[in-house]
Amino acid sequence: MLVLGVIFYMASLSIAVVGAAQAAGGNGRPTITDVRLEGPRSGTRLHFTVRADGVRKWSHIEVSVSPQPPAKAGDLYWSVLRPDDQGKIFQQIDIPLSPPAGTSVVAISAADPDASEAGECEANTQHGPACTELHLG
Repeated sequence: MLVLGVIFYMASLSIAVVGAAQAAGGNGRPTITDVRLEGPRSGTRLHFTVRADGVRKWSHIEVSVSPQPPAKAGDLYWSVLRPDDQGKIFQQIDIPLSPPAGTSVVAISAADPDASEAGECEANTQHGPACTELHLG
């Protein structure tokens, strides 16, 4: 009887440790860092990094770069980033930047479409999107 009790205790302890590790892994909210422009005006490149921890295995992060005011052609860049086995996303993005005429701002956003709604960049939520603007001068 004592052996059976020890086995159940060890099993429940293992389950608790695994659950705590998954809960402490992050909330899945992406961050955008290291935003910079490089190169001459005719060959400008946009660099930025997208990171997220605790992204569910079946979920993803959608990243877009859009001219402001919006152009008829749509986004300048759009991609889907999937997490690794630990639920982490780390992607360094380097794209040529040639916005349409009249563009004064380039908006960069990263969102988990399962956890947030489009257009919630100003919302104070734990699972909202990450957004930043790059003002062109």
